[in-house]
Amino acid sequence: MISTWTGEVDAKLEAGQRTSFMVNKGDILHAVATGWVSYNSGATTVGPQGDKNHPKTGLICQEAFAAALLGKIGDHIFPVNTGLYRWPAPMSGELIFLVNDQPGMYGDNSGSFTVQVGKEPFG
Repeated sequence: MISTWTGEVDAKLEAGQRTSFMVNKGDILHAVATGWVSYNSGATTVGPQGDKNHPKTGLICQEAFAAALLGKIGDHIFPVNTGLYRWPAPMSGELIFLVNDQPGMYGDNSGSFTVQVGKEPFG
């Protein structure tokens, strides 16, 4: 059986958008993201893939571009970008979504991403 969650991820939420969507290590995740966010006082607007032209220095996830959509389970933060396909959850916990930015710099962000995620239980 596939469980799902759909919601908005506000670019200003430094702690991320809580989903109450629990995953177990090894569950197979699928996600699709759309929308636009602005960061850096609105100077740049991008989709969930982020801004490839912005330096990655100081971002909370060095593996993703600035303003890209990220996922978080426990302490593990990972790029989601425009989506995930058959991606195994690395640990158990609540799936949280957030935007990649520098700590303390979320206040000048605007916009949101719409995310749909599903999981296939491990085993």
